[in-house]
Amino acid sequence: MPEAPGAGKRGDSEQPLQDGFLRLLFYSKNLNIYKFFGFKYFKVVKIPKTLCGKCKSGLGVVKLGFMPQPLCYHCFVRQIERRVIEQLKRFIHFTSKRNIILQDNGSLNIACLHYILEKYKAKYNLEIRTVKASCKISDILPVYCLDELAVILISRVLFKEETIPSYTALLGTVHSKELELYSELKGLKGRVLTHLNEKQLAVLNELDKLEQKHPQIKFSIVRFFQKLEDLQI
Repeated sequence: MPEAPGAGKRGDSEQPLQDGFLRLLFYSKNLNIYKFFGFKYFKVVKIPKTLCGKCKSGLGVVKLGFMPQPLCYHCFVRQIERRVIEQLKRFIHFTSKRNIILQDNGSLNIACLHYILEKYKAKYNLEIRTVKASCKISDILPVYCLDELAVILISRVLFKEETIPSYTALLGTVHSKELELYSELKGLKGRVLTHLNEKQLAVLNELDKLEQKHPQIKFSIVRFFQKLEDLQI
């Protein structure tokens, strides 16, 4: 988790806060204040108004380290849902299935995925079934986010492990920090759980370090394996 903003003396900093759901800002024209999620206070700070990099009309209040541009609330939400739907389309393309089985383990991942799929199930003619965590049946879709999927795909090469195709992970192009933000915005509850083993966690730790210098590295890894799948390699 990122360090809590406002914990030290920020004073009248002119720079927008970034990186992490505790630093998501909502701007209120009426109150002229910013609200820090996770804290029960309001603080007036001098922050320059940055427009959303997509719609160019809303205030760019969402900015994570790996994001090339700040986004407004609506564009951020649409971007997350669009990526999930793109993965859903790939899943349908490769499997011809519209029957989605999810395992409810109480995680934040499953809460976000279930919410998005329910929102679009009529449009894509989906049948969504949720089973208990103890249920052991086939065809349960994994709920790996981008961080986890990147590690799992690398494990295919490093440890010669049998891994899932990337298209089965519908959250596979959504960063864990984006999921935290999305869940806060939508009021979704769940535990932050890892779905990786000890070796994979070690790989994730190294990827997190590389991400500091190369913010798009996890996205690039997943895109690379997606290209291989599209070429059926």
